[in-house]
Amino acid sequence: MSASPNLNQLPARRSEHVPTVSDSEKEETDEVCLTSFHASPVGGGVAIGRGASGRLIRAVIGTGMAARDPLPGETWRFTGPGRMHQEHGWQIHATVALPLMPLGRTLVRYLATNARFPGVGWKTADRLWSEFGDHLHDLLRDRDVNALAEIIGAERAVSIVEGFGLFAEEVEVFRL
Repeated sequence: MSASPNLNQLPARRSEHVPTVSDSEKEETDEVCLTSFHASPVGGGVAIGRGASGRLIRAVIGTGMAARDPLPGETWRFTGPGRMHQEHGWQIHATVALPLMPLGRTLVRYLATNARFPGVGWKTADRLWSEFGDHLHDLLRDRDVNALAEIIGAERAVSIVEGFGLFAEEVEVFRL
């Protein structure tokens, strides 16, 4: 018969995903321009990006909380209780996760980093923003391929207008 191990000699187990929660969790909502999404093997994951104030935001999205995984460059609205995690800091545990239309300068990041727009990178997105500024959103919404084609060529203009149109329709479905 072997002796029971001395509990004082066992290595401490590290708590990896158990947040330290204050007694008063408060509901938070933030619009986050995503820089990355780390999918969980069982669904959901962690979205990381910058909120409207510019601070780093981590949103934990449970399985079934979002209709699809967020993509870098997209802007999402996350609502849920804020909790402090020992290792990762402040996080929003999303009970609502919705994609939003990128507005203003966030269009540049969206176009440059989103896989919907093959052949479009930072240089192309910056050229469009330099040429059209805030009016770029209107051109994309109105599907004005000709205005974009004068700056970046017809092929990329069509790709951007089609990709943006599909995303706009998706966002509209989530709004309903």
